[in-house]
Amino acid sequence: MISRELTSSASANVRYLRESFEDTIDSIVMQQEYLISTLDVRRYLTFSTGSTASEIYTMQYNILDHLQKICYTHSIIKLFQLYYPTLDVVLSASLDKNFTSVTKVQQIQDRESLLYQYANKSSVLSFDGENLYLFYGRQIGSSEPQFITKVTLDTEDIVERLRAYDVYSDQRAFLYHWNSGTVISSNPQLNDLGAALCQSIEPSLNSGVYYFRLEQAGVAYQAFCADIPALKVTFVQLIEDSKLNAIPSRLRFLIVLSVFLCAFVSLVYFFMMRYLVTRPVHALVDCFRHASRGELDISMGEYSTKEFLSLSQGFNDMISKLNHQINVNYQQKLLLQQAQLRQLHSQIEPHFLYNSFFMLRHTIAADEVEKAESICDYLGKYFQFITRLDCEFLPLKDEYNNTMNYIAIQKMRFTPRLTMNIQPLPAGLEALEVPALILQPIIENAIEYGMPKTNACICLSFKRSGDMLVILVDDNGRQLSDEQIEKMNLDTANLAICGSHALENIHNRLVLQYGRQYGLRFYRSGSGGLCVEIRLNGSTSRQPERR
Repeated sequence: MISRELTSSASANVRYLRESFEDTIDSIVMQQEYLISTLDVRRYLTFSTGSTASEIYTMQYNILDHLQKICYTHSIIKLFQLYYPTLDVVLSASLDKNFTSVTKVQQIQDRESLLYQYANKSSVLSFDGENLYLFYGRQIGSSEPQFITKVTLDTEDIVERLRAYDVYSDQRAFLYHWNSGTVISSNPQLNDLGAALCQSIEPSLNSGVYYFRLEQAGVAYQAFCADIPALKVTFVQLIEDSKLNAIPSRLRFLIVLSVFLCAFVSLVYFFMMRYLVTRPVHALVDCFRHASRGELDISMGEYSTKEFLSLSQGFNDMISKLNHQINVNYQQKLLLQQAQLRQLHSQIEPHFLYNSFFMLRHTIAADEVEKAESICDYLGKYFQFITRLDCEFLPLKDEYNNTMNYIAIQKMRFTPRLTMNIQPLPAGLEALEVPALILQPIIENAIEYGMPKTNACICLSFKRSGDMLVILVDDNGRQLSDEQIEKMNLDTANLAICGSHALENIHNRLVLQYGRQYGLRFYRSGSGGLCVEIRLNGSTSRQPERR
């Protein structure tokens, strides 16, 4: 009876696998037919040459949207392609491993090979030496087809289907394609068995399940087969004769053994239950109670049972990671606060203030009233910005204006020794929120440490790269070796090479805020000095802080 049930189960598996695969293929064929009958597919052929670029793009988008939906509908589809032989254009859609759609519009690479494959297809399901695929087309008269759809099936998905309906763990299920003689197995190690199966199988062209005996390498198998004549494929499942006969004998032994074990287990179960279950459960509940009160210095002991050992280890790992994350967040918060504090201190530079007042005194002594008035105005705006800065983020426009005030003061101080080449703030970036005090300290560092005694030139420019905003500060002054610049890029601790800790603070703030791909980068400038590249997130809204 058990042998008959196993045989019936194997037959049902093969039958169900055949029906499931046939329904899937029929559904894909129907969707191919429907796709070719849609308005956009036909309009693209008729109006692609006379339509505007916008209209062509809209039609391509609608067609690719259809292809994407079909790919999402069936996991067995590896690639869906829609060819227009008369236009020499192919539109394709596929899904990658992350189920992200990939669409393309390109020219047909091998048009003659495509038409030959379509004209010589022997059945709905064909094989091109690597993959199974489905061809469908629309042809009027004797001319070449107007449309051709080619659906490439995912061999890995077919293998997973074979594995899902296998009876035993040794994975002996196959898909046999008649015309090509190709066999796809549920286990790549069964290629020799698949080759023997190709020579033995004889399709019956009926809707029933049939089976036959097969011997390979001294092992006898029962082969259960189900054909799909329309697709010219056969699903096969092999079961060893020894396993079919061994299960009833094994079951008799287990029945006798279970009679003796049942009484023993019943007695042991009663005495062990309290020790193996009740005690660990109470300990786990007690640990969670302490954790809920914020007492994170607790841990569970180890237990002999696998389940409670896994629970105790999981609980201890959770507490350890929670403590680690709390410490990491605390250290990051301290680092950010320290960087901000050091940054603010570095802005209010006493030497800058003294020199500005000395310059103001000389200007007044020289009776240059208008220049003295400008100096007072710039100094007032600069220190008003510094002393009222109580937020971590501010619009880029405010940061830029404060830097311009600082530059104006320094130009008055070092004229004609210093030349500033400043690019205006690009339109659309005024409201972009950025961390405060990231631009002026870099200009200050270039003037303080990178300005030569004569003909100094400092440049400020902006550029966009996707979502990244890059601000460039160049100078032609102090010469740093390539080795020093490389060290500055490798480790922020080496930024003191430039003579200031402000660069290190700014870099750490940007990395903590946006991620490691942002921050400061250093290069040799075109004028021979140092180029500092400030990388920011250029999206229009401020990014959330990393906690």
